Amino acid sequence: MAMSVAGTSRPCSGACHEIVHAVDQLFPGVSNHGELAGIGALFATFLRGDEPRLELMRRTLARHGLATAPADIGLSEEQFVAAVLAAPATRPDRYTILEHLGLDEAGVRERVAAYVRRGRRG
Repeated sequence: MAMSVAGTSRPCSGACHEIVHAVDQLFPGVSNHGELAGIGALFATFLRGDEPRLELMRRTLARHGLATAPADIGLSEEQFVAAVLAAPATRPDRYTILEHLGLDEAGVRERVAAYVRRGRRG
C-alpha cells in the first residue's frame, strides 16, 4: 500500500535492501535476494533496538528454515561488516538507519559482533 501511494519502492526499501545490494556486489551469488533481505531486515531491526520485533522476525524466519545470520549463508562476520560499510553507497539517495547512525568501521564491527552474539542466544 505504501509503495502504491508513494509511487516508489522507497517505503519498503531501506537498510535491508542497501545490505542486499552490497552483498550482491561484494559477494555475488552467495544467496538469493529474499534470504539476504531477511538478514538485512533483522540487522536493521537490531540497530533500531526493537527487541520484541527482532525476536518475532527471527523466530518466523527460523521456523521456515531461512537464514537469520550471515554465517547461515556462508558469510563471515568480516564479510558482513564489509557489506554493511558498503551498503549506504548502493542507494545514495536513501536515508536509513545506516545513514542515521553514521557508524565508522569500528562501530559497524561492534554492532555486527553484537548482532551475531545475540543470534546465538536465540
